[in-house]
Amino acid sequence: MNQANKNNNKWDSLVDYFKNPNAISADNVEIVEPVLIKRLKKIKNLNIIDLGCGTGAFCKRIASFANSILGIDTSKEMIKLAKKNNSNNKITYSNKPLLSTDISGYNVLNATFVFEFLSDDESIKIIKYLKNNNITILITNDTDKFIYKTLDKKLDMYTKKADQLFINIDKKSFRIYPRNINDYQALFSRAGFKLVKKYYYKFSKSFIEKFPEYKQYPLDVSPYVTLEFVNE
Repeated sequence: MNQANKNNNKWDSLVDYFKNPNAISADNVEIVEPVLIKRLKKIKNLNIIDLGCGTGAFCKRIASFANSILGIDTSKEMIKLAKKNNSNNKITYSNKPLLSTDISGYNVLNATFVFEFLSDDESIKIIKYLKNNNITILITNDTDKFIYKTLDKKLDMYTKKADQLFINIDKKSFRIYPRNINDYQALFSRAGFKLVKKYYYKFSKSFIEKFPEYKQYPLDVSPYVTLEFVNE
């Protein structure tokens, strides 16, 4: 079994975990998604791909103003739950890899906490494929400063083994590839994209009140950033 299949099986096993509110998904819903939704509402004729759509909750949230939505996820169990709980006549869900999917007609790709799980080689293949379809790309990832500060505090969210970094979700570890803004700019510029906007986030007061366990994490740096890329 290769590493990709191992990771797919891990994501499948997290379906029950993501069914219910928890800090690791609530930060996305309460902190990141409002900014993404505000941005996406400004795009006319929005036909969007949600890469790494999980159980489809975000797809369902944007269905009120999007023309069409394609939710893609490598986890069959996540897609199964998305079709069951977050269906809409505007949404199509798929387990097919993005690189073997016809994406003509789509003008935006959202990838929330996706690229940090992909190596440079895996990322550049996807970015080049998007280049041919004139797509605006919005990616959200953990900031490298937050990752390294969390590692320094020896908390259990991230671990380091040899020279590799991992994020731990419900006692399961996934390899990650931390990058700073310059790293992402260099990666996307290789495929002809330019960075046009940066959106930084911090844990809000209301979020900390709901999930006080996050008080132990470094609050003096932005945990997340969304980067917007367009064709040069």
